[in-house]
Amino acid sequence: IDCLITDREKESKTILLEYLRDIISNNEIELLCANHFSERNVFFDDLQNGLNLRCASIYQQGIMWVSNIRDKKTGEKRKLNSARTEAKLRSRDRKIQKHFNDELEVKEIKSLDEIKYFIDKASAVAKESYHNGLQVGIEQNDYWEKMLNSFVSNKFLQAFLLLNNGTPLAYAQGVVFKDSYYGFSTSHISKYNKLSLGIFLHRKVNEILISQKINYVHFGYGDAAYKKMFATHSHEEGIFRIYSCTTKARFISDIDFISNYTNRKINSVLLKTGFLDKAKKMWRTHLEKNKK
Repeated sequence: IDCLITDREKESKTILLEYLRDIISNNEIELLCANHFSERNVFFDDLQNGLNLRCASIYQQGIMWVSNIRDKKTGEKRKLNSARTEAKLRSRDRKIQKHFNDELEVKEIKSLDEIKYFIDKASAVAKESYHNGLQVGIEQNDYWEKMLNSFVSNKFLQAFLLLNNGTPLAYAQGVVFKDSYYGFSTSHISKYNKLSLGIFLHRKVNEILISQKINYVHFGYGDAAYKKMFATHSHEEGIFRIYSCTTKARFISDIDFISNYTNRKINSVLLKTGFLDKAKKMWRTHLEKNKK
């Protein structure tokens, strides 16, 4: 399950929860997996409590970083970094511009006619990124084309390309709802890692969003360093796995518990010793070298 939708009425929530409890209790399913539910979701507490069933449940905690980029009252750009950090970022921006002979362009995708063009350019970037190894980047297929077309048709899409004389270097894609931008997918070509093109594009996108009166940027799932750099606050989110009481489900839930517990302990040790970021970089480097 990626979402649960109700009309916000208490009775509707009760009916939906009873249905989920019934299909688990009656062993119609052996595992209910609810992906990336925010602590602000009305179902969060129920899922965290395993729907109050006597069977096993696993909670995998995550975090969602959010950046308040624009002051609601004044409409002015908010300061996200110290003066020293901002000066370093501007200096880096100038170096990037110089590296590409001041021929960089941020192209915003606005119409249905541009979707195939965007997918073509963005998928080319994704293939040259570690995201390709994770299979999370934009690809040339019906899934992405239908989804992005739907976003454009409903006036939700926000998509950007960083181009150098027409050659794509990075992209960012998300949706806008009310005064918030929700990031879906972003990537840059790995051979330019030292230039930090992703951060460069993020800053440019923020400027465009501020001009469009967008107040918040939601970074999506994951705990990347750049998200912490630009975020103003965060909230908890998580993945929930709720098992039935069959013998098979009990056995798998025990393995799941041990695996999840071990993973948390390893991450905790790596974080305390300062090796977590190094491990992530080594992992990304491995994916980049072995990309298809």
